[in-house]
Amino acid sequence: MMSWLQSVSLIQDNFFTLGFFVVVLIILRGFLRYREDIQQFLEDRGKLVKFAATLPGPKTLPLIGNALAIRDTEKAILTLSKMSRDMNGETFRFWLGPFLKIVVPNPRDIQIIISSSKAAHKDDVYKLMEPGVVGGLINANGDYSMTKFLAHKKLIQPMLNGGLVMDRFAKLFNFKSRGLVKRLEEKVDTGEFDVIEFITSFIGDITLETLVGRPAILENGEVMPFLTETQTALHATIYRMARPWLYPYSLFCITKKGREYSEIIKRAHEFIDDNVSQAVDNYKPAKTEDIINMPLLHFLVDHMMKTQELTPVEIRYELITVFIAIFETLEGISCLLILMIAMHPEAQVMRNETINEPETKRLNYLDLVIRETIRLFPVGPVLPRKTTDEIKLSTCTLPKNCSVMMLPFAVHRDPKYWSEPDKFIPERFTPENSKDRHPYAYIPFSGGPRSCLGPRYALMVLRIMVAHLLRSYELTTSMKIDNLQLITHISTRSLNGHKISVKKIELSN
Repeated sequence: MMSWLQSVSLIQDNFFTLGFFVVVLIILRGFLRYREDIQQFLEDRGKLVKFAATLPGPKTLPLIGNALAIRDTEKAILTLSKMSRDMNGETFRFWLGPFLKIVVPNPRDIQIIISSSKAAHKDDVYKLMEPGVVGGLINANGDYSMTKFLAHKKLIQPMLNGGLVMDRFAKLFNFKSRGLVKRLEEKVDTGEFDVIEFITSFIGDITLETLVGRPAILENGEVMPFLTETQTALHATIYRMARPWLYPYSLFCITKKGREYSEIIKRAHEFIDDNVSQAVDNYKPAKTEDIINMPLLHFLVDHMMKTQELTPVEIRYELITVFIAIFETLEGISCLLILMIAMHPEAQVMRNETINEPETKRLNYLDLVIRETIRLFPVGPVLPRKTTDEIKLSTCTLPKNCSVMMLPFAVHRDPKYWSEPDKFIPERFTPENSKDRHPYAYIPFSGGPRSCLGPRYALMVLRIMVAHLLRSYELTTSMKIDNLQLITHISTRSLNGHKISVKKIELSN
């Protein structure tokens, strides 16, 4: 007769045996169900490994590949750009753990990729922006999502980049620029300060007025937490992108950064959802002539109510997408533009130009200064894509399902296309100096179906802001361009700040 302990032991043995067979059956069933998908994955994987062997690239380590080279996330693009220079600007491979990345730093191949419908999908790394943004313009992929992406872009882009809305934006930008000039009065003749503290509120104000029709400055003078918290979430996403072991969201969430990210995303969604709910509750059908004067939120709600082609959740994700596109990129490039002008007094000669709204397009030298600043500090230093079919380049043929990283930061500083590439020389963009340069040696706002939503919007902000500043102040700095320590997030930033001093000037009429 078995003892009680023997009975328990037998039950446990039977339980674990049964459990083992259940697990085996589940795995076997999954294999049979997805056999073709698994075979296709292994076949594609084999092609990628063989293709990688044909390309130059840095030495790899087992399992982690080249991941250690970019463990400093903020300097990852700078590291890849240095590799590009070492390889004479040719296409090379890079292993991020088990993930193959093909780095393309030359303009002739970038043109082919950007112009190809076979590379219209964003790289899988953009999935890491979930759950902050799910299926938005910034990370939509797949046939269904791409159809929705094209429909949403067709809907949203004219509200940021169309000719009819530019007059409204010019008035907004002029009004906010005058406010920036006034706030800077407290810094006149007080020595150097980091201009980012003023630019964050300035660009944040413009961004939220554009999106939801409300300012970003609270009654106590501080900026709305939504602005700075969203940046923190973006930086956490970039940190995660360089660490494949954090790709599963369940693993990321148990880290300190992951927990902070989750809380920020929750608050960001609540902020946007509250604005959407208020717009729906107060909805009145808009007349056609009123649409161009509406914040993007009210325009999207009007479209949703009239056509049922959008949902409140889709509006949430698209508003966050546009917020990232405007605020994250314009804040960084605005600070660097002001810093470049302060470093180069000769760039301040355009202060005598008129800044009447219709005439901003004629600030020719200012345009050269802006282009040169964007060349040195691209708003999109890397453009990741994924191929949906083979693409023949001048150097190789990219296979299907290949992860491609185009590097504007590298091509913008390639000595084959730019003499003295690390120097600030606005005149390099005059027609006579540009005529023989490859058109894709300068990629300010990407291109193709995944191009920037509002290049005209961005350039108008920069033109009007700088024109107002230079009509009120002389800008100087002790900083030197050679001493800038750059980092790259979504855009290019200066790690050691943007220290300038301002002196009041009076211009004769």
